[in-house]
Amino acid sequence: MTRAEFFQRQLGALLKDLPAGTRLPPVRTLLKEYHISLTTFNKAVKHFKDAGRLRAIHGSGIYVDKLPEKIGGEPVEVVNILFFGYRSSLTSEGFIRSLSNLLGLQLSLAGMSATFTLFPPEASLEAVKQKLKKMRPQAVITINMYNPGITQYLRSRGIPYICITPAHPADQEYSLYLDDASIMKQILDYLTKLGHRHICYIHGVSTQWYLRWEHIREREFYRCCTMHNIVPNLNLVRFGNFSPEGSAAAIREILNQGCKFTAVIADDHIVSGVYRELARAGLRIPEDVSVIGINDLELACHLLPPLTTVRNSTEELARLAVAGLVRRIAGETDFTIPPLPVELIVRDSATKCSSIQSG
Repeated sequence: MTRAEFFQRQLGALLKDLPAGTRLPPVRTLLKEYHISLTTFNKAVKHFKDAGRLRAIHGSGIYVDKLPEKIGGEPVEVVNILFFGYRSSLTSEGFIRSLSNLLGLQLSLAGMSATFTLFPPEASLEAVKQKLKKMRPQAVITINMYNPGITQYLRSRGIPYICITPAHPADQEYSLYLDDASIMKQILDYLTKLGHRHICYIHGVSTQWYLRWEHIREREFYRCCTMHNIVPNLNLVRFGNFSPEGSAAAIREILNQGCKFTAVIADDHIVSGVYRELARAGLRIPEDVSVIGINDLELACHLLPPLTTVRNSTEELARLAVAGLVRRIAGETDFTIPPLPVELIVRDSATKCSSIQSG
């Protein structure tokens, strides 16, 4: 844990014990007590101001604000987090589990607690609505919501909500999206700069349900290939079935068909299957095949070799979701949230394409 994260947690714990209207100690006192810089202090204060827990009065000081309240004065103490997917995503290491934990932390720092409800992808809209009627939520954060009828229902009941990466095609209000187009552009720009032109893409475009981000990434893969004068080989574009076993099977099938490739793109949570299958085939990473992931999960830097991947800040995603929800609780309606920026993190799993590889 960094010093900034430690101080943020300490300040959050302090705010829980202080009544609204309490003035914080002088800045100089806090800097000395917690051994932090002014930059670290300002970053933490901005976080709690965005979450509605602190307010600054010019020339007077920084004060504890009251807990977020819905219009009409009803305080929001519990936020229901609705995840649309399978339980394995919550129990295994990956993006969803990390995001869920960070949402709980951010809500706690904002003075609220979280409850989690799982809806499988095949759950009908009516089943979700019936469950929500029984739950009677004060406020809601959805993850991977697949049916706009759900937000229509929440809106009709006056329930504040924020959606994280909705799965359906149309843009939704009060929603946070990753910059999925930039993810694929950064990867293809980097691989082509290294000389790769035979690129394998293990995707998550399912025939069972629509996942917006997977379709955007697949579309951008083809568009970026065209921009770099590459004719995509459809035999190198395969469904990874959301698991290491699925990605391993996809690579095995490609190799068995004798298709040549010098680079592989796959999500971090399934990329271990790619590593395993390439090793089984006697192919070295990155000497024979370069590999690039998506998400920069914790496991990425522990793979051998450490994985070059595109990072999306799960911490920032959780922070923006809670800050947006606080604004919705307060009755704000006229705001949008820009796509979350992403960044290519270069490690050791990708290198220049040699003439032997490309031949």
